[in-house]
Amino acid sequence: MRPEERESSWDYIRATLMLLGIPFHAAHPVSYEGWSVRSDSHAIIFDALITLIHQFRMEGFYIVAGYFAAMLLSRKPPGVWFKTRLVRLGLPLITCMILLNPFQMLASAIFEATQNGWGWDVVLPNTIRYLSVFDFRWIRHLWFLIALLEFSFLLLVLHSSGWMTVIQARMDRLLQGRTMKPRIVLMALYSASALAAICAEIILRPYETYPHIVQRALALTVVTEFIRFLPWFMIGYVFFRHRNALDAFRQVGKVSLAILVLLAGAFVAIELAKITGHLGKGYLTNFSELVIGPAVSVLLCAFIYKGFGKLHRHGRVVQYFVDASFTIYLFHQPVIMMAYVLFMQDMTNPYLIFILLCASAIAVSMLADLLIRQSIVASYMFNGKRPVRVLAQEVQVARPL
Repeated sequence: MRPEERESSWDYIRATLMLLGIPFHAAHPVSYEGWSVRSDSHAIIFDALITLIHQFRMEGFYIVAGYFAAMLLSRKPPGVWFKTRLVRLGLPLITCMILLNPFQMLASAIFEATQNGWGWDVVLPNTIRYLSVFDFRWIRHLWFLIALLEFSFLLLVLHSSGWMTVIQARMDRLLQGRTMKPRIVLMALYSASALAAICAEIILRPYETYPHIVQRALALTVVTEFIRFLPWFMIGYVFFRHRNALDAFRQVGKVSLAILVLLAGAFVAIELAKITGHLGKGYLTNFSELVIGPAVSVLLCAFIYKGFGKLHRHGRVVQYFVDASFTIYLFHQPVIMMAYVLFMQDMTNPYLIFILLCASAIAVSMLADLLIRQSIVASYMFNGKRPVRVLAQEVQVARPL
């Protein structure tokens, strides 16, 4: 693939990982771990589902983001590119913080009132109380946009200062024209991600002892998420410039699959034991989170990229979801929370609740996407770009996020 070309598989990966946010968040109300809104009916399978999806979804997403960042920076000057990032990411962030996230605060207020047997007269005052405090409630599932903006700013600084030229020259000497062994790429990413996880844990562990203003600053600037996902973003950047590294990353086979099954099984078992109270916080859980977890993430992403690497054709329906996945992701969590507190609090079947929450999120979010496409203003507000008519006869490729 020439640098200026674009692979459809990257669109598929990005869309799939974003759409996986629907079952991921729909499983939370019926999990044992609990959430902002939660049912009294639980099923441990949903905790297992959450644990597995959590180990690869955002990691894989930031590989795509880093790849697209490198691709666009190969076409545009850093300053011009960063301005487009501010529009593409900043406008949806501000719009959804103002227009969508208050519904999540309303859902929390309704849930709190019904669980405590309070009347509906306390819902509005409690919602206003949540709205009056600028904390993580205003961000919630939008944190990934803040992290993307921070990664973009980091690349702007590196390119503008000339440091990226030095780094790229050294990377070229190390990787250019060489046949990369898969285990070297996997171990490099594993080492970086494990180190990042440890650094994030060091910051988070004394979190309760920090002054309140520091806690709020850490939450609003998503510092730990920035640290945790930086290696994944940067490996995506490297993959664009060095296809041999990407090819090596995808060359996982039966041995890697066997290792993945063993590690993932152990990781999920330990996490479920911790969630259900059968295992307390200690050396084993720390080892699982900081050592086993990153290995599971790396191998899961490698197999995902290997599988999706064979997909290069766009159908109309698939292309619709590729382009709509961003809007669907923005809307799905407020829809899930509101749907649960308004219609499902009295339901006792966790599997039915999960199915209905997924269906509600998909239907309402798709409707929102179709409406947004009808307005240039709305498309800029929620997508940071003009609407794309993907259901037209001539299929258009979604712009990279």
